[in-house]
Amino acid sequence: MTSGQQHTIDALLQRRADRELQIHPMERIMEVRDQPGRIVVTTTSAMLARGLYVAVATTYKGTLQIYYDAQADCLNMHWTKWRDCCGLLRRRASLSNSHID
Repeated sequence: MTSGQQHTIDALLQRRADRELQIHPMERIMEVRDQPGRIVVTTTSAMLARGLYVAVATTYKGTLQIYYDAQADCLNMHWTKWRDCCGLLRRRASLSNSHID
């Protein structure tokens, strides 16, 4: 992910969080950390976190996996762009096709 892509996603997350803040004043983003290949967002609620990541997944297309740890009261999500998944499938298909005579 390029820094431009990270900036664009950061802006989307902030717009969505600002909109949610008007409806639910206690729900907000606490921290956004840009790391190589990923963005880590800490929120005050799992509901806001889910809404943010659904916004990213629907805006930029992709798959979203959600993991909830009840003991830690923590919601972890992993979003993957479809383009990345399709590239992997194309590489696998080309490898398997190369073995056919």
